Amino acid sequence: MNGKVNTGSSYPLGSTLRPGGANFSVYAKNATSVELLLFDAADDDIPSRIVPLDPLRHRTFHYWHIYAPDIQAGQLYGYRVNGPNNPERGLRFDPEKLLLDPYARGVAAGPNYDRQAACRPGVNWGWR
Repeated sequence: MNGKVNTGSSYPLGSTLRPGGANFSVYAKNATSVELLLFDAADDDIPSRIVPLDPLRHRTFHYWHIYAPDIQAGQLYGYRVNGPNNPERGLRFDPEKLLLDPYARGVAAGPNYDRQAACRPGVNWGWR
């Protein structure tokens, strides 16, 4: 991805190819920060790019969104989301976890995929 990111649109949810790039939108009502992580291959330990979303530019109500130029079909991505960690209120934000897009049309898992890593403290992807 060579160009600068733009604000994007809150609709539609998920990733949507547009002329020259892709729009990403995710619902995260209680999030205080969101990062879009882009990966080149399913077995990459670290993202090729981390794009922080500015809450003033990339948030509309409860939706975080961004337009990223030069994104093509097949781009692998996930989110890192921070916010309150208050399980009693149903809030379990952990900025160390890589999150899948609940609106994604597919999921790619590399050879080191470990479903149980989401339950353990610490990162559930790369940088281990």
